[in-house]
Amino acid sequence: MMTDEQISWIDVNPGKTIVGSNNRSILFGGLGPRHEVSINYNFKISKIPVDYNKAEELLERDNLHIASESEWELASVSYTHLTLPTTP
Repeated sequence: MMTDEQISWIDVNPGKTIVGSNNRSILFGGLGPRHEVSINYNFKISKIPVDYNKAEELLERDNLHIASESEWELASVSYTHLTLPTTP
Protein backbone atom coordinates (compact mmCIF):
# COMPACT_ATOMS: atom_id res chain seq x y z
CA MET A 1 0.00 0.00 0.00
CA MET A 2 1.47 3.34 -1.05
CA THR A 3 1.44 6.34 1.28
CA ASP A 4 1.90 10.01 0.47
CA GLU A 5 5.20 9.87 2.41
CA GLN A 6 6.57 7.67 -0.41
CA ILE A 7 5.95 10.38 -3.02
CA SER A 8 8.58 12.99 -3.81
CA TRP A 9 6.75 16.30 -3.30
CA ILE A 10 7.83 19.80 -4.29
CA ASP A 11 6.50 23.08 -2.91
CA VAL A 12 5.05 25.53 -5.42
CA ASN A 13 4.53 29.19 -4.59
CA PRO A 14 1.70 31.38 -5.90
CA GLY A 15 2.20 32.77 -9.38
CA LYS A 16 0.87 33.25 -12.89
CA THR A 17 1.08 30.96 -15.89
CA ILE A 18 -0.30 30.66 -19.42
CA VAL A 19 -2.62 27.79 -20.34
CA GLY A 20 -4.74 26.96 -23.35
CA SER A 21 -4.05 26.72 -27.04
CA ASN A 22 -4.47 28.83 -30.13
CA ASN A 23 -5.54 25.89 -32.29
CA ARG A 24 -9.27 25.90 -31.47
CA SER A 25 -8.78 23.22 -28.81
CA ILE A 26 -12.02 24.26 -27.09
CA LEU A 27 -13.86 22.43 -29.89
CA PHE A 28 -12.13 19.22 -28.74
CA GLY A 29 -12.56 19.66 -24.98
CA GLY A 30 -9.42 21.74 -24.42
CA LEU A 31 -9.00 24.85 -22.30
CA GLY A 32 -9.67 27.25 -25.15
CA PRO A 33 -7.53 30.17 -26.27
CA ARG A 34 -4.23 30.86 -24.50
CA HIS A 35 -4.84 32.92 -21.40
CA GLU A 36 -3.13 33.86 -18.16
CA VAL A 37 -4.16 32.14 -14.94
CA SER A 38 -3.27 33.34 -11.43
CA ILE A 39 -2.83 30.82 -8.65
CA ASN A 40 -2.94 32.63 -5.32
CA TYR A 41 -2.04 29.79 -2.94
CA ASN A 42 0.90 27.57 -2.06
CA PHE A 43 0.58 23.90 -2.91
CA LYS A 44 2.59 20.71 -3.16
CA ILE A 45 2.79 18.61 -6.28
CA SER A 46 4.42 15.28 -7.00
CA LYS A 47 7.78 15.57 -8.72
CA ILE A 48 6.75 12.82 -11.15
CA PRO A 49 3.24 11.65 -12.08
CA VAL A 50 1.75 8.99 -9.83
CA ASP A 51 0.36 5.82 -11.38
CA TYR A 52 -3.42 6.08 -11.84
CA ASN A 53 -4.28 3.11 -9.59
CA LYS A 54 -1.97 4.32 -6.84
CA ALA A 55 -3.36 7.84 -7.14
CA GLU A 56 -6.93 6.59 -6.78
CA GLU A 57 -5.94 4.70 -3.64
CA LEU A 58 -4.31 7.82 -2.15
CA LEU A 59 -7.23 10.07 -3.10
CA GLU A 60 -9.67 7.79 -1.30
CA ARG A 61 -7.56 7.51 1.83
CA ASP A 62 -5.73 10.82 2.24
CA ASN A 63 -6.56 14.51 1.97
CA LEU A 64 -5.13 14.87 -1.54
CA HIS A 65 -6.52 16.03 -4.88
CA ILE A 66 -5.51 15.81 -8.51
CA ALA A 67 -3.61 18.87 -9.69
CA SER A 68 -5.33 21.05 -12.25
CA GLU A 69 -3.70 21.76 -15.60
CA SER A 70 -2.97 25.29 -14.35
CA GLU A 71 -1.23 23.95 -11.23
CA TRP A 72 0.90 21.55 -13.33
CA GLU A 73 1.82 24.35 -15.71
CA LEU A 74 2.83 26.72 -12.90
CA ALA A 75 4.88 23.96 -11.27
CA SER A 76 6.56 23.07 -14.58
CA VAL A 77 7.74 26.63 -15.24
CA SER A 78 8.94 26.89 -11.63
CA TYR A 79 10.82 23.57 -11.63
CA THR A 80 12.55 22.38 -14.78
CA HIS A 81 13.05 18.90 -13.27
CA LEU A 82 9.29 18.29 -12.97
CA THR A 83 7.91 15.52 -15.20
CA LEU A 84 4.59 16.53 -16.74
CA PRO A 85 1.84 13.93 -17.01
CA THR A 86 0.90 12.66 -20.44
CA THR A 87 -2.66 12.45 -21.75
CA PRO A 88 -3.73 8.89 -22.61
